[in-house]
Amino acid sequence: MTEDEDLGKRIEEVRREVIEARNLTIKGDNAIKVLHAEVKAIGGRQDAFRRRAMVSTATAYVVFALLCAAGAIGVIAARAQVTAGERTRSEKQLSEMTVAMDRYRAAASERAQIEKTAVEAYQQMTEQKGEARMQGVALQRRLESNKLSALEKLVLTGTARPIEKEVRNAALERAKVAMWNRDWNGAIAAAKVAQATNPAGEEAAQVSFALGNAYFRARQYDQAIGPLSDFVALAGKSWLHDAAAFMLVQSLDATGQVAEGSAAARKGLEAASDADFKAKFLDRVRRIGGAAVAAP
Repeated sequence: MTEDEDLGKRIEEVRREVIEARNLTIKGDNAIKVLHAEVKAIGGRQDAFRRRAMVSTATAYVVFALLCAAGAIGVIAARAQVTAGERTRSEKQLSEMTVAMDRYRAAASERAQIEKTAVEAYQQMTEQKGEARMQGVALQRRLESNKLSALEKLVLTGTARPIEKEVRNAALERAKVAMWNRDWNGAIAAAKVAQATNPAGEEAAQVSFALGNAYFRARQYDQAIGPLSDFVALAGKSWLHDAAAFMLVQSLDATGQVAEGSAAARKGLEAASDADFKAKFLDRVRRIGGAAVAAP
């Protein structure tokens, strides 16, 4: 049963009560006409009853109206709370979707840039000639491998490695020719090209020796120290190792790093396999701070 039907039923009941009260009044009036003597007493009681009935009816109406109003307010408040909760959830979902969309757009933009750079690197490696192809190789190195697809990584790496090897071998050959012609600056430039090809292992040792030797011959001792140190660390026992180690000692001495030169001379003496260089290392240690070193 709905609230409107309940309200109509109650109003109908009240109406019937009013009609009944009115009928009683009419009957009372008729009785008063017949029994005039009793009219005054019964009339007083009837008036009192009527007033109480009216007050009760009015009170019932007021209470009913208050209950309806309270119910309506409660329904409105409940609906407002539900609406506020739904709005909060909707705003949260919208915020999460906005953040997710921003992340997706950023990832898509980054991916598009990576693809563009990868294509540019491949084009430079395949369309350029000679050492100009190293520009594409350098661009390929700047790409983060974990962000490349397996196919992209395979294609770029497979294209770059032969180019690096070809350019490195040609540069080392030019460095040898320049050294033979005592063109130290030319040898340095060629060795730098070889160094830019990202050599590893034995090839890294060859490049380090070529660059260090060229710097040493050009009397650029401060520049020779780094590559000579790298070669000494990478190379095994050999005449070339001993020669590079002795050039390293001389470079350190020439730049005023006497203590470091003494330490390098001791290490060279321990690792030397050539008798002539052993004698040179021993002489260097004895001349500068080598009192504690015994003859081999």
